[in-house]
Order: sequence, then C-alpha cells, then structure tokens
Amino acid sequence: MKSYKVAIWKLSINRSAKKPTYLVRWSVDGQPFHESHKTKALADRFRAQLLRAADKGEAFDTVTGLPDSLRGGKVALSFVELALKYLDDRWPEASAKQRDSVTDALATVVPVPVKALRGRPAPDVLRRALRSYLLPPPRRERERPEEFAAALAWLSKASLPVTELSEGGRAQELIDALTRRLDGKPAATQTYRRRRAVLFNVLEYAVELEALASNPLSRVRRKRGKRGRCRRSTGEWWSTPGRLGSC
Repeated sequence: MKSYKVAIWKLSINRSAKKPTYLVRWSVDGQPFHESHKTKALADRFRAQLLRAADKGEAFDTVTGLPDSLRGGKVALSFVELALKYLDDRWPEASAKQRDSVTDALATVVPVPVKALRGRPAPDVLRRALRSYLLPPPRRERERPEEFAAALAWLSKASLPVTELSEGGRAQELIDALTRRLDGKPAATQTYRRRRAVLFNVLEYAVELEALASNPLSRVRRKRGKRGRCRRSTGEWWSTPGRLGSC
C-alpha cells in the first residue's frame, strides 16, 4: 500500500552505539521509520531526498517507508531480503550440514522483526514455508501449496527494514527468539549458541552491505538462564574468526 501522508523530522543522534550515528526519522501514514548514517552529511543527504520526493507529490510505501524514487536502495532492504541475499552469497561453498544449520537459524528469527499486519500465519506454517520453499535457493522455484504461498506473501509485506534492527529492543527480540523452541520451551544451550553465531554473521553481512552502521548483536545479551563460559564451537557456520560476539 502507498500513502501521501508523510512527516519528516529533524535529524537526531543515536548515542547507544560505540560511535554515535545520525538518524533520519520520518513517518508514512502514521507508521514511523528511521535510517541510521555514520556521518551528518550522509544523513542530511538522505533526508533531503525524502523531502524532495514529498515535495514532488510522490507516494510513499507503507511497508518500506520509501517513495518510488528511492525504492531498491539500501534502506529498502527488508530482513527477509537480507537473509536471502546472505544465503545466495554463501550457499555454493557450504556443506549440507552447514546449509541445514543456517536455514534452521534463519527460520527461527526471520519471522520476528515484522509489522503488526493482520493475517499472521501460525508459527509452524511460517517455519515450514521458510525451510521448505524460501530459504534454500534450489527450492525457491518449487510449486508452493496455497497455505505456504500465502504465508510467504504475508512475510514479504510484513518484514521490517534491516535498519530497524539498529534499535536495541529489536535486536533483543531476535536474541529472545533464539532461546526458545517452536513450542515455547527453552532451547538447548548449544542450539542457542549455534543459531546466534549464524545470526551474528548475517548482521555482519548487513554491515558490509552498508544496510547497518554496526552489528546490533554486539550490544545485547541473553536475558534468562545461566550461561557457561563463552567459547567458539567447532564447525560454526560461516563465522568470521574473532567476531562471533558475546554468548
């Protein structure tokens, strides 16, 4: 959906990161959005683009928050799109075991950062749709049963922009999801660590794409349960040495 009801605010500074970043904040049809930039000049430039689009009478998308003239840029990248780009980039060199590990982790967290749209599919339907029809690149061309096709269509509309993850609360939601199984019971510690390592590297990939200024997982911790000493497990998937983050 699109809307002409747009409000664009003054720049603000996000001081929660190690190095402060500049935030461009705006709303579309009452829904707030923001974009983080490393410098004031970059933030001013992006804000000016939004203002020009609004002045020209462009409609803004209510899912991405962007006008047509800016769609396809880094801000438009949703979390589900980030997951797919990451898989496309890493899949060819991964083993069967590694592929299964990463699709398990992403199927757990991809449904978390979403807008509150009506018609959310059941958790088990979303997970099966992701694991069987969307995340593995070879399976994306398979014919999808109506239930799973509808679930993935909902997710495509609801998935939040990657920039939303720069907020501490959003990153904490991802961590909390990693600690639980689909039935809501606590996940095994090793399962949590494996999934967290995958998510950390997906977000490092977002930093490489300049979709995020920094990796938000570096600033959040697991809330509940006792943790043993953090150690790097063997066989972690696509991990960057020394950059797995905290347990």
